[in-house]
Amino acid sequence: YQSAVEVIVPNALQLRGRYDMALNQDDSEACKGLARLFSEMGERYLGFVMHPSKQSEALLKMLLKCTEHPDKRVASITFNFWYNLSREVNEKRYEKVRPLFEQVFGLLVKPLKGVMAYPRTVQQFSDDKQIGDFKRYRYLAADVLVDTVGVIGIKKVLGALLDLIKLEWNDYQKDKSRWHGVEACLYCFRSVARKVRPEENEILPQIMEFLPKVAANSALRYTATLIVGRFNVWINNHPKFIQPLMKFVVEGLKNEVPLVVSSAAFAFNYVCLGCAEHLARNLIKPLFQVYLNSGGLRIQERKEIVEGLTSVVSKLSIENKQFLQGLTEIITPLAKVLQAATESKEIHSDDNKAKVSNALDLIAQAFLQLPEAGAKQVAELLMKLHPILDKTMDKFLKDDQIMERVCRCWKYGIRASKLYFKPMIVPLLTKLSQLFPKYPHSSFLYIVCVCINEFGTKPDYQILMAHAYTTFSKHGMSKLTSPTAYQNHPDVVGDYFDMQKRYLHHCPHIVFSSDLIVHVFRCALVGIGVEHKDACSMLMKFFATFVKIGRELQRNPSARIPNREKAINMHKGIMSEHGQSLTNGVIQGVAFRLPYSRIPFCVEVIEALIHCGGPAEKWFVEALKKIPDTESPMTKRQFLICLFQPQEARNQRTRSTKEIIKEYANAVRSKIR
Repeated sequence: YQSAVEVIVPNALQLRGRYDMALNQDDSEACKGLARLFSEMGERYLGFVMHPSKQSEALLKMLLKCTEHPDKRVASITFNFWYNLSREVNEKRYEKVRPLFEQVFGLLVKPLKGVMAYPRTVQQFSDDKQIGDFKRYRYLAADVLVDTVGVIGIKKVLGALLDLIKLEWNDYQKDKSRWHGVEACLYCFRSVARKVRPEENEILPQIMEFLPKVAANSALRYTATLIVGRFNVWINNHPKFIQPLMKFVVEGLKNEVPLVVSSAAFAFNYVCLGCAEHLARNLIKPLFQVYLNSGGLRIQERKEIVEGLTSVVSKLSIENKQFLQGLTEIITPLAKVLQAATESKEIHSDDNKAKVSNALDLIAQAFLQLPEAGAKQVAELLMKLHPILDKTMDKFLKDDQIMERVCRCWKYGIRASKLYFKPMIVPLLTKLSQLFPKYPHSSFLYIVCVCINEFGTKPDYQILMAHAYTTFSKHGMSKLTSPTAYQNHPDVVGDYFDMQKRYLHHCPHIVFSSDLIVHVFRCALVGIGVEHKDACSMLMKFFATFVKIGRELQRNPSARIPNREKAINMHKGIMSEHGQSLTNGVIQGVAFRLPYSRIPFCVEVIEALIHCGGPAEKWFVEALKKIPDTESPMTKRQFLICLFQPQEARNQRTRSTKEIIKEYANAVRSKIR
């Protein structure tokens, strides 16, 4: 092997002259072919490369030259080799030769920067589609730069980038159209951000002082702004930079280029997240001014600003109610928008609906991540907000998207206020119960799910939770009467069976207090072939939870179910009547009815059925009779044996139940094809 390599490599390297000729003639196709030859040779003979010799050094130099090629398609061919080499170099057995390879990887930084540079033909940085074609190469080169850090260390990479950006900046000062090299250097700094320790105090301070200088060029400003957001933890560790860099970011929110504005909103959010305590102590008023001036931005940018501001407000004193005051200052302008919109003469105009939708999105964002210690004050604010959310709901009952947004506000509000939401749960669930029969929005179901999680086990709310279960179960079923209805309303399917699953988990006594669960189970069987991802997932989780709870009822007597025997008998009756249908549906789903990607959802149901005992094995035998016969490696008989092995044998097998089911599915599906 070694002797063959020593013959092949020198002969292949004789093509270096051909590569140089093709490079001089701008023959990219010839260069691509030769670069692929050298790269594949390096990957195939990596062991040869790792033992330094004149030939291995020549191969490395050739691969460096290929990486320097101005055509990104040619340069990127070498990237897989550099990845494999970086992994090999870090192996302990190569410690002695590692310094030689560190020199090689040190030379990689400049050509990688070249790959990351946008072509000179790109002059206007105003449309993401314009630069989209080049991004793939940037991402690939950035990965190799991170690999380079793994070999030579972050300090050397940062030092090399600092030298490069100084040279590129000098060129840019002479010709403002030559911004591409500076931007590529900035992108390199951003690419290695996660490798930089917060304590770094030599190179990054120079870069952070440099960033505001690029403000006049939109491309440079865009990447520089993203750097600020990416290094938020480092900035927090160097607080003298917080104010000047935040000023630079905020100025970007007024830029004429949409991409720059988006980057500024992103950076604002991340600086707030990373430096929240410092900002809460020193800069809270200017941050609120930014928020109040952000009304003209796009909704995603406004959400970034609200998320960042909320993270800072969360650091304000809860004891002195500064937290409540800050949160109120965020919510109040949005509540006023809702109030005005609900009273507008053109209430259902597109413009008015957009205002309502945006205000609701921002309210939900404000409630999304709040400190648990502030739950009581969140509830106080929700009490004041309750009437306007109710009014918004009443005015837009037919609009599914606005209803979803109102419910999202409630969802995050309930989670943020915890048990302090108690005074509002009765009127909220009562209202939703009254509305759902006529306006069966799936978002109403999800609010019930959130309430189950928070209040399902609380004794004071059992009557209310039972009433909600009856109302939403009955009217949910009325919407899901056929397989077509399941396919047409996947959002309702997902939230409906998520609700059923949560009731089984948190409130089994409510579920088994009447025969409503019998009808729910029959309804679920109607849709067992639903293909929509989330709908299928939730339906199968409901089935699995229901099957498993039978064992739990028998093995773990629960004080939560006063009439345990009634529940056990009801569960047995449902499984006795419908266990075969459930097994048929799941096996057919695995075999051919469901998309292959949905098979993992069926696994939990099959495992639950296997462990439920009784006639389960008979159900599988009967279900498999409806499936075409298969041959080795997985026949029906082998599938059954694997599923129903004794526990001891099951513990010793190397394959999981999921792998066995997938193997059988592959066998059946290939037979059917």
